[in-house]
Amino acid sequence: MAEQKDRFPHTALFNVQDAFGGWDNVMKTHFASGAELDKLLAAGRG
Repeated sequence: MAEQKDRFPHTALFNVQDAFGGWDNVMKTHFASGAELDKLLAAGRG
């Protein structure tokens, strides 16, 4: 893979715990019924 690294931009990785407080918090905030994903999908339909 090292020989292909110049073909792609650098991607900064992050830790879910550090960035969002863990997977339980991510699921509640973004993917639960009525959460952020539902809001985005509804906005796209409007």
